Amino acid sequence: MILDAERETVLVSGRRLFGVRVAPIDPPRSVRVTIVLDGRFEWTFDQAGWRPLAVGVGESGTFLWSARELITLPVDADGAPVVEFVADEDLLAVFEGAGGWVFVCETSVRRVIGRRETGRLEFDAVIESCLWVSDDEIVLRVDDGSERRVFLRGVGLDG
Repeated sequence: MILDAERETVLVSGRRLFGVRVAPIDPPRSVRVTIVLDGRFEWTFDQAGWRPLAVGVGESGTFLWSARELITLPVDADGAPVVEFVADEDLLAVFEGAGGWVFVCETSVRRVIGRRETGRLEFDAVIESCLWVSDDEIVLRVDDGSERRVFLRGVGLDG
């Protein structure tokens, strides 16, 4: 799911109801993301705005990502959104699984466990799309039209 600018999107995650608003503040460089939990709690984050805000669901709950940051959403009313990861290149897709995170970036794939990068593969081409095809395999399509395969090996990556 990709969230539209200047509209509130309602997202239900378990028993939590989130309202998410995205407003431009310095287009296309920055957007302001406001997250409202159960209509009672509100948090605001300034995020990179040149890629749309996206939503994912993983083993531990629901998360959002912008061009550069991953934000996890709280699973209960006592929690708060947390910036879990900040990338130095654009995030295309974020997956939670296999005991950690997998970040598909513009020219790399990264494995992060416990906020520590444990594996990284760099590519000499720009990644256009990806698909997690099995428990331990992700297929990337790069800008020359070819496919690259990435394998999760323990806490690391092989390609």
